[in-house]
Amino acid sequence: GDVVVANTAFKGFKMRHVVLSGVSAVEGAGHLIYGEGAFRGCPNLVTVECDEWLATIGINVFRDCTALTTFGGAEGLKSIGDGAFAGCTSLTAFDIPGQVETVGAEVFSGCTSLARVTVPDSVTSLGSGVFAGCSSLADVSLGRGLARIESGWFPATIAANATLKIAGSGTTVISPSAFKGCTMRKLVLSGVSAVEGPGHIIYFEGAFQGCPNLEVVETDGCLKDLGINVFRGCTNLVSFTGATAVTNIHDGAFRDCSALAAAVLPATLETIGESAFENCTSVRSVEIPNATTAIGRYAFWSCTSLTNLSLGSGWRLIEADRFPSDAEGLDTLTVRGTGDVVVANTAFKGFKMRHV
Repeated sequence: GDVVVANTAFKGFKMRHVVLSGVSAVEGAGHLIYGEGAFRGCPNLVTVECDEWLATIGINVFRDCTALTTFGGAEGLKSIGDGAFAGCTSLTAFDIPGQVETVGAEVFSGCTSLARVTVPDSVTSLGSGVFAGCSSLADVSLGRGLARIESGWFPATIAANATLKIAGSGTTVISPSAFKGCTMRKLVLSGVSAVEGPGHIIYFEGAFQGCPNLEVVETDGCLKDLGINVFRGCTNLVSFTGATAVTNIHDGAFRDCSALAAAVLPATLETIGESAFENCTSVRSVEIPNATTAIGRYAFWSCTSLTNLSLGSGWRLIEADRFPSDAEGLDTLTVRGTGDVVVANTAFKGFKMRHV
């Protein structure tokens, strides 16, 4: 129950199977100079079986075990050290045991066959580059223990049909550029309160900006805030559903999402930022809810397929440069006021609608 396998103890050995029973720790290097693990570079190693005694997997322990396909047991595992499974190019799936709390940097880096990974609710910390170079990822689930989803955890290029599932705690935040340019097809967010734009105005880059294959985003009532440029340039995005409690859609959030046919705005929405839906050329109908009190310039600019536009009673001063004057098919403009709404100078000058 307290046996420890020391640094480089079996490095490069040719065995096919490892069975660990009553071993509490498989150590990585105790000193930065070494950076080498107990079973590093075992070229024939296919399976590793552990029991509940194993609590720690250290630095680079199974790194470059290129034949490794199975790691089983380890129900008592608490931490996985930096680079522990990096370069295990035959590993196709990994369910991190349900008691693990910390997963170090580059743990699965270069696992080019890894297609499915599950991070349980117990994990509160993932290191930088933890899935870097995992180009075959198709099914990724992140648990509720992560308070913040950081950039640099995943590669931009993963399987074209991939699904990313993030199950937050209700207050989980996704950081700027966390999945920028990622090639997944579907995104499922639950328990995520905010998808942030940049913390500094210089960047103007969003969490999912420019994801070329992203078609479907499903979320829930926890989502309150869509940050700057969050989905900007997701040119294949056709469906965004479930965001029933969003209060703010910030600048450029859906800009250049040219396949998006409907801008479904929840009744809770208070502000729409500048260029939030600019150049969404497939959007046909927009209904601004009564809760919305502010709409930024160019919010729906160049939405040239717009046929129906309805404005709620919360926007008291309806200003120019918010909606497209070049929407040739615009049929009806509806303005719902409460007696004190004002339409500003030239607000709809030259518009093509048939009915007001």
